[in-house]
Amino acid sequence: MAGVTGNYYTVEEYLWEEQRSEIKRDYYKGQVYAMAGGSADYSRIAINLTTELTVALRGRDCEAFNSDLKVGIASAPSLNRKGRAKKPESEDFITYPDASVVCGSLEYYKGDHYTIANPSLLFEVLSPSTRNYDRSFKLEQYQKIPSLQAYVMIDSEQVRVECYTRLGSGQWLQQTLLNLDDVLTLEALGISLPLKMLYERVVFEADEEE
Repeated sequence: MAGVTGNYYTVEEYLWEEQRSEIKRDYYKGQVYAMAGGSADYSRIAINLTTELTVALRGRDCEAFNSDLKVGIASAPSLNRKGRAKKPESEDFITYPDASVVCGSLEYYKGDHYTIANPSLLFEVLSPSTRNYDRSFKLEQYQKIPSLQAYVMIDSEQVRVECYTRLGSGQWLQQTLLNLDDVLTLEALGISLPLKMLYERVVFEADEEE
């Protein structure tokens, strides 16, 4: 998260203001967090990803979306010191994944048509400022989504793709790909994404020095 505003917002206040905001902001526990921008390579990978997903899913009952569409995750309210439930919205998390896939009909978070509640797959492109956030906090939050079948993280500074796939037992299987010749297989969608296509036109610092 790039920065916090310091003011408390209800979910409804955040959703209303976010439609009118000039910047993208995440929401968690009543706080909103401005999100940092990405590098040219970050943008290339994000565009490559949504392009490959769109082509692979053409004619299917699954649809890919870019980072303009939010995902809302509702959590059960926790208890305060007196044993009373806190406001349900205080534990909710709302964010802009770099890409998402929904299979079947869209379900909207709290009726907001700018925010979905039932992603089948979520994707994040990692940058120096978001790498830890995406690998820890977002991973934990995304795994709470009942409909989610896989979460994929694509590093923008090295060839590294991490995929967490939900197993039938409720556990998650982690897979890490480190070579451009590798292929990311998304069994939930029945498609495969070559890393060469995801990293097309991306030039890493080590390559520039040679």
